[in-house]
Amino acid sequence: MILGAFRDEHPRVTLTLPGLGHEFDAEFIVDTGFTGDLALPAHLAEQLDGEFSGLGERRLANGQRLQCRTYEIALDWFAEPRPTEVLVLEGDALLGTVLFREYLL
Repeated sequence: MILGAFRDEHPRVTLTLPGLGHEFDAEFIVDTGFTGDLALPAHLAEQLDGEFSGLGERRLANGQRLQCRTYEIALDWFAEPRPTEVLVLEGDALLGTVLFREYLL
């Protein structure tokens, strides 16, 4: 079970991510409007132990399109490694809805 807290107008959870040489914790806003896996700002994405997947184009809620770097990591999700796409987007770290398929939120 992942527990979080509501703070600064958003539900938040902390996840442990695979890092270069060590794992690290990052706080994420649970964003039910984000249909991806994870989004991280560049300074956190650079610490990931993951594979660069390339550039991907994404459309934001306001219709704007942007290109962002993507990475693939093995996220420890409920004690099981799960392939997870990470988008590099500036702003808050976001936890999207894809990881919650087949789980209760």
